[in-house]
Amino acid sequence: MRFLREREGEFISLLKKGPDKPAIKKYLNRLFVKPEQYYPDYYRAPVDRQDRMITDAFVRFDGELVTPEQRSHALKKIDTLIQCSESWPRKNRRQAADKATH
Repeated sequence: MRFLREREGEFISLLKKGPDKPAIKKYLNRLFVKPEQYYPDYYRAPVDRQDRMITDAFVRFDGELVTPEQRSHALKKIDTLIQCSESWPRKNRRQAADKATH
């Protein structure tokens, strides 16, 4: 929560300064492109822990819970999505990825 409040404060401060395209672009880049580079130490540890837990869950899921048939089926579906996505216009790829994950 602290991290989000700080980012919100930065954004409000930026908006109060008036239109400044370079500053807004820099802020958005920092926020969305590679946010992990700017995590403060108090936030980095919980994020790293969560990343490890998610990775461990996927490894366990793949290694212990999925049958070879299920894995093969999933890989075929993923391959089909990749092949289809290569023919999509670039701007539609992100929208399709968002729909696929929700």
